[in-house]
Amino acid sequence: MYKTLRYLSFVFGLLIGILLVYTIDQVVNFEFNKIILISSYTLSAIIFGIIFYLLFPKVVKKLKKDFEKIIQKTQKTPISEIFIIVLGLIIGLIIAFLISLPFSNIKFPVIGGLLSIIITIFIYVIFAFLSIKIAINKKDDILKIRFFSKEKYGKKTKITCKILDTSVIIDGRINDIIKTGFLEGPIVIALFMVKELQYIADSEDANKRQRGRRGLDILDQIQKQKQVEVKVVEKDYKDIKEVDHKLLKLTEDLHGKLVTNDYNLNKVATFKKIPILNINELALSVKPVVIQGEKLIVEVISKGKEEEQGLGYLPDGTMIVVEDGKNYIGKTIETTVTSILQTPAGKMIFTRKNLK
Repeated sequence: MYKTLRYLSFVFGLLIGILLVYTIDQVVNFEFNKIILISSYTLSAIIFGIIFYLLFPKVVKKLKKDFEKIIQKTQKTPISEIFIIVLGLIIGLIIAFLISLPFSNIKFPVIGGLLSIIITIFIYVIFAFLSIKIAINKKDDILKIRFFSKEKYGKKTKITCKILDTSVIIDGRINDIIKTGFLEGPIVIALFMVKELQYIADSEDANKRQRGRRGLDILDQIQKQKQVEVKVVEKDYKDIKEVDHKLLKLTEDLHGKLVTNDYNLNKVATFKKIPILNINELALSVKPVVIQGEKLIVEVISKGKEEEQGLGYLPDGTMIVVEDGKNYIGKTIETTVTSILQTPAGKMIFTRKNLK
């Protein structure tokens, strides 16, 4: 098959050479005798035939490599993106049809309509390939045009993708949040962020190395999640050095939300008016809530700031101050909440031991 196609490319080159001389002759109107004219046709045909014959292996290698990439991506591509690729292919074939129309009725000397058929096939192949290539490269831009979920309650609900940053993956809690189903997809993982995790995992510093490996393990668990769609984006920004700035730019381009627990990144994103989902803020919002008069079982573990006070803690780290709890250090007692004080450093709960 390979040899047959290569010989056909040689024949196609011959025909192109003949067509070139014929076109020039029609425009310039050479007044050569038949021997010189036939020699011109022959020389041009041989030159172009050899060129096409020699270039065929490189062209085939390039096309084969590109189509292998297309097949690999198709296996991991969602149905919506496959639809976009098919739509692009259809548009490409329509354009090829319109462009090939002028060639369909041309009758060339000696070879008749054979050359016009070959040219038409060539145009269809080229535009089919280009349309697939363009659809793959521009799929993110096309998806941004209309990125809606199914219609619910008579309204169309817009789905916003969530872009994960390095800190939130290393933290690990994001995986548990995804499992609960509270975080809608698609979940976007940037390839340049994965490379950053690999760099951290290969660090000479033991602490950094452990964090990086933990991040890669969490990343692997997230990719295996069945609750939401997980997409790996290969888009990179070569002109931007900082990974955090790349994530901000990617979030802007995808019109998504950046999921993080990095305080500084949160501030920069807020300044740029980029939507943020902060895991730490989420954790604070779901802390156990107590009200005045509620009973609490407290283990008094240390002495308080005041002489007679004892201190205990809720499982989330909230400090409990037990009035007159000094004598109960090391014991677990039942208390009643008397007041709650919210400070910049956190929440403090004041209680008093219940009298039997």
